[in-house]
Amino acid sequence: VVLSADVKQALTSYQGLTADVSAYMPVVANEKVQIFVGPELTFADSRYMQAYFGINPSNTDAQSHFNNYRANGGLKDAKLGVAGLYHFTDHWFFDGDIGVERLLGSATGSPIVQTDWGWTVAGTIDYTF
Repeated sequence: VVLSADVKQALTSYQGLTADVSAYMPVVANEKVQIFVGPELTFADSRYMQAYFGINPSNTDAQSHFNNYRANGGLKDAKLGVAGLYHFTDHWFFDGDIGVERLLGSATGSPIVQTDWGWTVAGTIDYTF
């Protein structure tokens, strides 16, 4: 099992701090291919949650149909994902991720959220020295 935790703090904006905790189990592991499956939780402080899910008078106009909404810090979402690596050569590899995510905490009550569920798909081609 691969346990991971990371913390991200925005330095140049108001978007606040997030922390991810995950536990991924390798299901395929050889020289060319590694595939991992597992859950992840994301926590966020109140500045982050308010920036992405909150509504306040300073960011709405008179015609807005949204009521004020204060998003609190805490658990932001839970994810279940699959991550994979495919090595083309000793240096080049493809890194792909796919997952389903569910918003939690005060994000779910935000008037700007249309659905609590979402998908994540990402892929990169990377070089390692």
